[in-house]
Order: sequence, then structure tokens, then C-alpha cells
Amino acid sequence: MSVARTHSHLTVLVRFNEGAHWEEWHLRTNRGNKSNKPVKFSATQHWRSDHGVRPIPFAATSGSYASEREAHAQFSCEVAACGGELLAVTNQLSNLLRERFGHSVA
Repeated sequence: MSVARTHSHLTVLVRFNEGAHWEEWHLRTNRGNKSNKPVKFSATQHWRSDHGVRPIPFAATSGSYASEREAHAQFSCEVAACGGELLAVTNQLSNLLRERFGHSVA
């Protein structure tokens, strides 16, 4: 009998050049009972402030990891390597993006 997998979803913002460029990413994890790397992780870009600028050279990434923490840390390292800063969604940031770009964070 198989065990049900657990799923989680997290929306994050990525800031570049002190806020000159922004991106919204959706992070999804899917945890099962496999003993080796039980967490399936995917990240997809949902929105970016300037379609002519692509500081992160990919629009999606995925992989298998030992834990959700490891998956998020790896994504954070990939973002940092591209010059970005990963930020949690807050009301203040949501309001800033709505005022500046007309974007409502999902």
C-alpha cells in the first residue's frame, strides 16, 4: 500500500539591482516516502517586471532532494549566482509591486 504524497506551494519574489527588476516565482514540493531524495522540487517563473530583461537564464527548474530545506537552499544559490535576492512575499512588497508595476502577487 502506497503512502500519500504531501504537497506544498510557496510564492517568492526575487529582487535584482536594488529593486530595479523583480520576478515572482512559484516553488512547489512533493514529498514521498522514498529513502533516497524523497522530495521532488520545481520552481517556475510566474511574472517579471521587464520582459526585455532576463537575469535568471531559465524560466523553470526542478530536481530531487533529501529535504525541502535543501531544495529551497539550492534554488536560493541559483538565484544568488544570477545576482538576485530571494525574498518572502509581504504586504509591503505586494503593495510596492502593485503601485510600481500594476502587478498583484498571487
